[in-house]
Amino acid sequence: MFRSSRDHYEELLARRYTWLDGGLAVDAVDLSPTLLQELQTHAAEHGVASIRPVEADLLAFLKDGAGEDPYSLVVCMGDTLPHLNSFDDVDSFIRLAAQRLAPGGRSVPGFRDLSGVLQGLDRFIPVRSDAERVFTCFLEHESDEHLQESGFRIEHDHTHRGFVSLVAALPGAS
Repeated sequence: MFRSSRDHYEELLARRYTWLDGGLAVDAVDLSPTLLQELQTHAAEHGVASIRPVEADLLAFLKDGAGEDPYSLVVCMGDTLPHLNSFDDVDSFIRLAAQRLAPGGRSVPGFRDLSGVLQGLDRFIPVRSDAERVFTCFLEHESDEHLQESGFRIEHDHTHRGFVSLVAALPGAS
């Protein structure tokens, strides 16, 4: 078991992402220059050269900044979707991801498990705390029907330790 999210990324995911790097070009989009610098530092430490950090709004990037070449994969992990400004923005993300993907491309959104709708104070999820601070996350419930309405077919739906991972394919996927 990992002590923290950072440990999880460093001890498990970093090695796998480095292994996955075999020829993949990655656009890593975030609003935070601090987090993007941290990504560049970790990528350099692990010999990963194909990550392009992009400081941008995710929706604006997908709409205007992603270039002409379609993506084969759009990954959106952690709490990215809940941090969008509205449910309309989540719908926009799904539509824009579908537009940016090549035929048969895949979208892999990851988010917290909301299969049981949380009510009242249960919607506040503790993330981290110390003697002086408590950091929490507030959750709203939404379903995967938005992916299907945008033309995706759900290929894989897995929940592990409170997080949901979906693989959603566009028509033309083999």
